[in-house]
Amino acid sequence: MLNQLQQKIEQETGLSLKLLSRKRKYAYPRYVYFKVAKFISDQSNDSISKDLGFSHVAAYAALLKFYEVIPESKEHYDLYKKMLFEFQDHIIYERMKIEDIENVKEILGTANKKTNSKAKNKPQSVNGFASSKASIAELIEMIPECSLDIFKETKLIPFVRMAQSDYKRLRK
Repeated sequence: MLNQLQQKIEQETGLSLKLLSRKRKYAYPRYVYFKVAKFISDQSNDSISKDLGFSHVAAYAALLKFYEVIPESKEHYDLYKKMLFEFQDHIIYERMKIEDIENVKEILGTANKKTNSKAKNKPQSVNGFASSKASIAELIEMIPECSLDIFKETKLIPFVRMAQSDYKRLRK
């Protein structure tokens, strides 16, 4: 899977991802590779970066800088969106951060706009702070059902239940 991703990005850019260079024209496609690779693979940063001949630090740095620089570069952001579309059937949402889930679902056009519009039309406050819990519950609801099992093993489950019940009450 990662080899296919590497080949697609190299084909689109005409550049080798394995070239050891910090120039933007080489680094930004690598950032896209590392970001999409984390979404479609359950491998660690170390194993993902070793496929390109880099250490885990390269993947870590790319993932940290991704949202800082890629959205500003239309060419590379378009490449990112194209790779998401091509590999969308392989995305592992369970491993993603909530902000990544929102971003990817927005790009892929699968965000539940109907739910968001209903929540916006509701009163700002129920018991003084329900609107902030509702937005968190919306995010929790976006996580696939199988991912919620992760919360059951932590101390977060009471919060998750409370947020989900508040969200259901606000949706009525």
